[in-house]
Amino acid sequence: MSPYAHGLEWSNKKSLIRACLLGCLLILLVHTAPASSDRSVETTSSRWLAPVALTAVRGEHNDTPLAALSSLEMHDWEDTPKDAYKEFYVMGNGYEGVFTYTLPADLAPADVVDLRVHTNQRGPTRDVQRWWWELRDFQSGAWIELGDNTVAERWRWTYQVFAAPIPVARSINANGVIQIRYQTNGEMDMSAIDYLVVELITTAAPAAGNIVLLPLVQRGFPSSAGGTPTITASPTAVNTPTASPTRAHATSTATPTATPSRTPGPTPTATRTATATPISTATATPTTPPSGDVCAFNPANGVVFATSMEHPYWYQLANRGNSASVLAPYPPNRVYYSYPNNVSVVESPVRKGTKAQQFQNLAGTHEPSAAFTYALPRSDMYYWRFYRQYEAGYQFTCESKAFSLYAHNPITFTLPAGQRPDGTNEVSCFLQMMPNCWYDNRAHVERCFDPQGVYDRGEPVLYCYHLDQPTGYGEKFRQNVGEPRYITGGQWTDFQMMMKLNTPGQADGEIKLWINGELKMHHNTIRFRTVPELQLNAVALGGYIGGTCTSVRDQKIWDDHYMVSKVYITDPMFDAMCETKTEWFDTGVPYLWDLDRQCWPGVNCPSP
Repeated sequence: MSPYAHGLEWSNKKSLIRACLLGCLLILLVHTAPASSDRSVETTSSRWLAPVALTAVRGEHNDTPLAALSSLEMHDWEDTPKDAYKEFYVMGNGYEGVFTYTLPADLAPADVVDLRVHTNQRGPTRDVQRWWWELRDFQSGAWIELGDNTVAERWRWTYQVFAAPIPVARSINANGVIQIRYQTNGEMDMSAIDYLVVELITTAAPAAGNIVLLPLVQRGFPSSAGGTPTITASPTAVNTPTASPTRAHATSTATPTATPSRTPGPTPTATRTATATPISTATATPTTPPSGDVCAFNPANGVVFATSMEHPYWYQLANRGNSASVLAPYPPNRVYYSYPNNVSVVESPVRKGTKAQQFQNLAGTHEPSAAFTYALPRSDMYYWRFYRQYEAGYQFTCESKAFSLYAHNPITFTLPAGQRPDGTNEVSCFLQMMPNCWYDNRAHVERCFDPQGVYDRGEPVLYCYHLDQPTGYGEKFRQNVGEPRYITGGQWTDFQMMMKLNTPGQADGEIKLWINGELKMHHNTIRFRTVPELQLNAVALGGYIGGTCTSVRDQKIWDDHYMVSKVYITDPMFDAMCETKTEWFDTGVPYLWDLDRQCWPGVNCPSP
């Protein structure tokens, strides 16, 4: 090829390169050039609405302010702070509540091009009880389904985003009102919502003369600055009409969007599956232990009963006594002088110190059938904590009862087995290990957690007597926080429980269970009493086997380090080796037994 041809070829290549560069430049200019002042360019932005009213059509909800639902705060199995979420209770016919949202004054319905509903909810799984959300269609008067709890894990906070299943013009009435209905027809369990906001996608036309730069690359749907949406609530609550008798259904679609959060962070993609969050252990916020001597008797805000079983007469703490002794000048018969049958103190195994209490189960019996029972100062709430170990290879073929809390009115009253409490006489909660395949008297179904015939694990439950129990024999409350824990023999387990009596006339009684420091149960819609005079006032240290079954063989259980307190029992409190005496309070006189001198100070003890 001639040099001329070579030169022509190179010249053509350079021309082609220049043409390509010029084309790219022109494209860049087109996408970034200022918009003409006489050209109206529409962009989209988001406005976020919090609910301004909630009307319960069926069931009840707690009194947490609606403003709490404007912030996404709860993750995983967190339980506190309680004022961050609303709870919804089934009361015989499910729950149905209508949330109302109103557009701000500066936003017309015509400016809204789409909407999404963001929610963070926890409760039972879909197979146990269905909870679902619906959007009001103001054109037809029907309720259109947004979605339900299909993707939710049991009592784990689940964040979801639902796209509007109908045109937005039908979702907003002429007054700028939007309504969402939340409901269930089931009776198994309550639920809770931490976050329920409406995201409005709006059009925004620039004013004349403004310059709008059109970016070369369009990003995903924008959220407000910093990744945290600005939530707007109308200052005027709107009366909510009752539910429409008709309802239509539509398939909901979750739309990818930035996760709203109080703390700016990475932007996850919201789908109809649960948003992943770091696993955290759900525990109650510990109350600061009382100052001074942790072991000191402190009925105001500290320990009221404790024993490490180290003292040779540890069991001689003031007991419940009987009706005759209430009027006695001093209560000598309120002291135990011997152990119940098949109960003893041993030096091995122990969890702390040198002693532990042993329960001997006997084949074919309920033994030990008796237990030490002690009086406590009257209180509406107590925490109680202890260690328990079942012998290696223990067979959990029957209910195994443990550390129990009672409210007797009067303290000498005992509710006969199988009789319902009447709200004035007695209630109680036992920690109890359930065998595999036991009958749930609330759900009316037998539940198995292992293959039938396998009994080497027990399921911890709280067995409580209360006003709404399904039968005369109380109700067994199962773990409802995270995955359930099961107990096997050969190892110590740390249990802490809480029982709070309800306000008379309200269903706000609570029970909690921590296993090895992790909150595994929280129920808070229980009616224990109808009068304020019924208060917690006794505790029992039991090892009874039964209901209707008996121990399958001779086997042993050990308890160590009992403690009862008016406040959450922190580890520093529980680590103390206490022998804290209880008081006999019904007479108003604090009778405190002196373990060392074997007498009642100020009553029959010799002068020092």
